Amino acid sequence: MASDNGSEGGCSECRLTLPVKETFDLEKAVCSYGFFMMAPNFWFPSTCTLQRPLRLRDNRSVMVCISQDKSISSPFSSSLNLVIRVRALGVETLTNEDEQYLLAQVGRMLRLSETEESAISRFHELHPEAKAKGFGRLFRSPTLFEDMVKGILLCNCGSMGGPNALLILLEEKLKRSMQNMLLFSF
Repeated sequence: MASDNGSEGGCSECRLTLPVKETFDLEKAVCSYGFFMMAPNFWFPSTCTLQRPLRLRDNRSVMVCISQDKSISSPFSSSLNLVIRVRALGVETLTNEDEQYLLAQVGRMLRLSETEESAISRFHELHPEAKAKGFGRLFRSPTLFEDMVKGILLCNCGSMGGPNALLILLEEKLKRSMQNMLLFSF
């Protein structure tokens, strides 16, 4: 991973890179399922770029743009790079911890862990036609919580079950957050 940090007037801008295998295709990974069309994701088909907010470790939001550099990252490696441009208003500089936190969220969204790569390889062994078409990854949100909210709303959209279940989930999350604030305020 590499980063170029620069800040100007309370705004930090940086470029992070995340190595991916040469078989990785950002467009196929992102557009594998309809979640990429749901807010807060925004896909630019003309540039194959995903834009969305992500969170820093202190819970502040930053806007990121994720694209794929199709050139080989080094003559000694056959990996490619995802390029992650971060624009953080009101943030002077991003810490190394913030950068790692952002990269972990992108890795979760695009299923870039070794475990996921292994599962995709096994899937492709069983289904060569899926490998030929680049199928095998299912785009998801940077957090389990966001995935749960989308799943609840999508699975119960024909009734009031989805919104009611979502309210219960949000109330529980708020209650736990308040308990944690009380615990750490002394």
